[in-house]
Amino acid sequence: MSNWPDIINPDENLFHEWPVKEILRTPFEAGYVQTRPQFTRMRRQFSLGWSALPNSDWLALIEHFDDNAGAAFNWLHPITATSYSTLYSEGKLPKAIPSGFLNGTYCYRVEGLLLEEQ
Repeated sequence: MSNWPDIINPDENLFHEWPVKEILRTPFEAGYVQTRPQFTRMRRQFSLGWSALPNSDWLALIEHFDDNAGAAFNWLHPITATSYSTLYSEGKLPKAIPSGFLNGTYCYRVEGLLLEEQ
C-alpha cells in the first residue's frame, strides 16, 4: 500500500472531517419504520483544502491520484497524526484555481479533496 505524497498539510480552516455510519431503513405499510446499521463499524470522511498549494505539491498530488485512484493508501491526519487507510472518494480531483506567487513559488487554491477511511 502506498503512502500519501509528502506535500504541505491542508489549511486548518479548509480541513473537515465527519463520522459516517450508514443506516438501512425498512418502511412498513402501517407507517412504521425499522432501522439498523448497514455496517458494523463507523468510518470517517475527510475534506482537504489549501489556499496556497505550491505547484510542485499540486503535481505530486496529480501523480499520486493517477497512481492510486481506486486503491487504498496510508494517509496521516494533519492534526492528530493518526494514520488511516484511505481511498479517494471521487474519480476526479477538485479544481486548482491559480492563487499567485508565494515566496517565489506559483500556488493554487484547491478545496474539497475528499478522502474516506477504508
